[in-house]
Amino acid sequence: MGNGVARWYLRGSVCMLAIVSGFPAFAQEAASTDGQLQEIVVVAQKREENQQKVPLAITTFNSGALESRGIDNITDIAISMPGIQLANSASVVLPYLRGVGSNANAVGSESSVAVYLDGVYYSRLRTGFLDLNNIDRIEVLKGPQGTLFGRNSSGGVIHLITKDPSHTGAVRGSIGYGRFDAFAANIYATTGLTDRLAADIAVSGKTDGGYGRNVTTGKKNGYEDSILVRSKLLFEPSDTTRFLLTGLYSWSNVSAQGGTYPGTTQGTLEPPYTLFRQSDIGYYNVRDNEGMHYESETFSLTLKAEQELSFARLVSISAYIREDEVGVADGIYDPAPNFRVDLPSTVKQFTQELQLQGQGSQRLNWILGLYYYNNISQYDKGTFFRGLPFGPGLNAPAEQRSVSYAAFGQATYEVAPRLKLTGGLRYTIDKIKADSVITLLTNPPIVAVDFPEDSKTFKKLTFKTAIDYQVKDNVLAYASFSRGYKSGQYNLLTYTPVPTDPEVLDAYEIGIKSELFDRRLRINASAFYYDITDPQVLLIANGTILLSNAQGARIKGVELEGQVAVTKGLTARFGATYLDPKYTDYQNAPSGPPNPNTNPALGPVGGTISPLLSIDAKGNQTPYASKFTANLGFDYILETSHGDWQLTADYYYNDGFYFEPDNFLHQGKYSIVNAQLKYMPTKNLGVRIWGKNLTGQKYAASASTQEGVAGYPWMPAPPRKYGIAVDFSF
Repeated sequence: MGNGVARWYLRGSVCMLAIVSGFPAFAQEAASTDGQLQEIVVVAQKREENQQKVPLAITTFNSGALESRGIDNITDIAISMPGIQLANSASVVLPYLRGVGSNANAVGSESSVAVYLDGVYYSRLRTGFLDLNNIDRIEVLKGPQGTLFGRNSSGGVIHLITKDPSHTGAVRGSIGYGRFDAFAANIYATTGLTDRLAADIAVSGKTDGGYGRNVTTGKKNGYEDSILVRSKLLFEPSDTTRFLLTGLYSWSNVSAQGGTYPGTTQGTLEPPYTLFRQSDIGYYNVRDNEGMHYESETFSLTLKAEQELSFARLVSISAYIREDEVGVADGIYDPAPNFRVDLPSTVKQFTQELQLQGQGSQRLNWILGLYYYNNISQYDKGTFFRGLPFGPGLNAPAEQRSVSYAAFGQATYEVAPRLKLTGGLRYTIDKIKADSVITLLTNPPIVAVDFPEDSKTFKKLTFKTAIDYQVKDNVLAYASFSRGYKSGQYNLLTYTPVPTDPEVLDAYEIGIKSELFDRRLRINASAFYYDITDPQVLLIANGTILLSNAQGARIKGVELEGQVAVTKGLTARFGATYLDPKYTDYQNAPSGPPNPNTNPALGPVGGTISPLLSIDAKGNQTPYASKFTANLGFDYILETSHGDWQLTADYYYNDGFYFEPDNFLHQGKYSIVNAQLKYMPTKNLGVRIWGKNLTGQKYAASASTQEGVAGYPWMPAPPRKYGIAVDFSF
C-alpha cells in the first residue's frame, strides 16, 4: 500500500471511529414490530445472516421491494441503489459497480462484475432474467468476492436468488398492459408431490411495439420480446439430505443500437457523401437498412445437492448452460445496403462447485471450496462481413475455450468479545486457447488467414482480510483489504491472436452499519479505494472489436445508504455514492474525434477520423463511472376496511459520465422518477398503475465510437412508460 493510500485509509478510519463513538445506545425491547424496519437476511457469506452483521457493502432487494417498485427489468434496480450503472447493449446488460465494469459485450467476454442465478455463474447477464416472478431477493455485493464465490470477480457480484418449491400449494401471477402496446404476463405455481418431493414452475412473457421506429424499413425499434420458463424439483430423502434440480429455458428478440449519438454526425460510404444527424429522424428512431436485432435462446440445467454432516454442510452445484444467438447488424447504420454483419454465436458452459461450510461453532465460521469452469464461446461458421469495406466479403468464425480451476476458502473467528477477524485465500489457474480462419467469399472461397491455435495460462493468488467490531448491539464497524482478479481473454470479433492481460483490483474499504431508534433508522456508510492494474477496455473499428488493456486506474469513493420507518406504513429510503475515478496510466489509448472534413467533394463527411488516434489518457475519467449518484424513495401502505392501498415512488439522480476512455462521448446529468400505486381489495387480488421515467428524461443507455463514417452508434434509454397490471394469487 503506497503512502498516499495509507494516509487516505487512516484518515477514513479515524473519521469512521469518531462517527461510531458519537452514536447513542438504545436498549433492545420486546415490543411490537409495527413501525420498525424489517430485518434483512442474506447469504453473502454462504450462510444466512442479518445483513447488518456482515462486514461488507451489500444492497438487497427482496421480492416485496421488487413488486412494490414495479421492477420488472434488471436495469431498473439501478434507480433504487447508488453506485451501480447497468448499460444495456443489445440483448445483454453490462454491469458496473462503483465504476468497475466492462463494456465488452461480445461472445467470449466476461464482466468484471460476476452474475449468479441461484449460485450458478452466468458469463452474460440477459435482460430478461428478472422476468422471473419467483425471485426471493437480489443481493448486490460490492468489491472482490473470489474467496466466497466460484468464479473470480474483480468488481463485485450480482446474485439473483429464487424461491424453492414449497409443499404448500400456491399460485400467483400477473397480467398487464402499457404504453407502446406493451403486454406482459407471468404465473408461478408450486405444490408438494409427496412428503419428500415438491415442484414449482415459473412462466413469463412480454412483447411490445417498440418506443421507436426504423425510418428506412418502417418496422419497430426499441423493443424487447421474450419468453422465460423455469422449474425446480426438490427432493429431500431425509432430514439431512437435499437435492434440487432446476431447468431454465429463455427466448428473446431485442433491437440493437444504431443511429449516431446526439450532437455527433454520421456519414455514408459511397458518393454522394451525405451527413446524418440523430435529430434528423427523432431521438428514438434509427435508419439502418437491416432492422438490427439479436435473437437468442438459453437453456440451463442445474443440480444442487446438500448433505448435513456432523461438523459441516457439504454442497455440490453442477450446472450446464447453452446459449445460441443470431445477430444481424448494419455496420454503418445508414439506409444503403452496403455493410451487413451476420453474427451467429454459441456459448456452452459447464461448472462444478464443491463447498464445505463449517457449522456448529459460535466463534468460528469457515468455508472451503473447489471450482471448475469449462466454457466454449464461438462465433459460428455463419459469421459474415459483407459490403464495401470487405471486397467480396469475409467469413470470420472464431472460437475461445476457457478452462479454470480454483480452490478457495474463508474463515471468520471471534478473537475477543465483539471483535472478529476474517481471512480468505483463492488460487486460480485459467487456461484459455483460441483459433480462427478468415475466408474471402470469392468463387471459390479463398482462405485469407488461418490462425493457428494460440493458448495462454494465467495463475493468480487472491485474498481477503477484514476486521469487524460490534461497537454496540446495533452498530458494526469494519475494515477490509482484498484482491480481485479477472482472467485475460481473446477478442473473437474479429479474432486477435493475442489475449488481453488479466485485470487485478486491490480494494481497501472501511465501513459502518447501524440500526438506531429501536430499529426505525438504518444507516450504512463506507469509504473505499480501488487500485486497478491492467483494466480491460473496448472500442469498435469497422464493425469489429478492439479489446485491450490500460496500464492502470484508481477509484476513490464514499457511499451512503439508509432507510427510515417514518410512521406505521410509511418507509423512506435514501442513498448516495461519490466517486473519483481516473486512469493513472493509459498510453496509446484509442480515440476517435469527429471527421474534420465537411466538404463532400473531398471525400466522406461525418463520423470519426480514420485511422483512430493514439492518445495518453492518463487522468481521464474511467467509463460509466459517474462522480455522483443519489436516490430517494418511499413506500406507503394505507389499510382501510375496503382494502389496502400502496404508493411507491423513487427519484434517481446521475451526475453524468463518459462512455469511453478518451472522454469524448459524454452523458450529461439526468434524473429519473418512477412511481406505482396499487389497490388490493383482498389479499389475493391487486390492481397496479405504474409509471417509469415519468418526467420523460432523454438519456443514453450506451454509446461507443466506431472508426469511420459510422461515427458514434448508441442506444437511448426508454422514454416515459406507464401501464396497468392485475396481480392475483390463490
